[in-house]
Amino acid sequence: GNLSCVNNYIKQVDCVWEPEKIGDENSSCTLAARDQLQSQLHCTMNRTDQLTEYESFRVSLHGSFSGGDRAYVAFPEYKAKLNIKCDPPFNLQSNLSASLCRFQWSVPERLQKMLQFELSYKKHGASWEQAQHKQLLSSATEVDIEAIEFEAGINYTARIRCKTSQEKNTYKSQWSEWSQTTEFRREGFREPRPSFGTSMIHMMFIPVCLVVILYIILNARLSSRAKNFFGLKVPTPAAFFQPLYTLHNGNFKDWVGRNEA
Repeated sequence: GNLSCVNNYIKQVDCVWEPEKIGDENSSCTLAARDQLQSQLHCTMNRTDQLTEYESFRVSLHGSFSGGDRAYVAFPEYKAKLNIKCDPPFNLQSNLSASLCRFQWSVPERLQKMLQFELSYKKHGASWEQAQHKQLLSSATEVDIEAIEFEAGINYTARIRCKTSQEKNTYKSQWSEWSQTTEFRREGFREPRPSFGTSMIHMMFIPVCLVVILYIILNARLSSRAKNFFGLKVPTPAAFFQPLYTLHNGNFKDWVGRNEA
């Protein structure tokens, strides 16, 4: 069968064995089935001290196979730093404002600087296959997402997982299990309804503007016609009464008075 072992790079090592046959009366194993998966046997080892980068172990499987006690050496040199599966992040929280949605979570302090994360969120009731995913390559344990990415009035569910950063070449890791979920909702922002007076002003604004513009146009045209009308030359009798205009500048009284004298 196949034996695989991963660790959380703190104190815990988990091994899973997939034997070729399950329930054979001639074989036995102290490994126990996990989550009612009879095709996998699982065991956990908790150390009193923390795993370190330079430690290596020999992992073997002991049991009764084919009528005899046998030992199967699965990993002659098991290095913890190359077989990491972290515990999922915990205490995931969401805080949504009018412009941003901030997600915050926690991880063991020892691992924080060596991790990257994946955030997944979906509409409440949708399947996780329909979820949106954000790859967070930074080791920061918070992220802000624009609120416009979420529909107003809709409930959302989010979760997060982690693994060692791609920049840490000395470590090899698989994704952790998903964290506990958090739920959030972007409330709809409705514009206030205008009052009756405001509505009337808006309704009257365009007609009044049209009347003013029409008045300006008509007034300009009438003014132009008036100028043309009043600007015509008035006939003068100067050609027929030359002494009146040459000697008296058109002053009829002065001209009559002198003739009487």
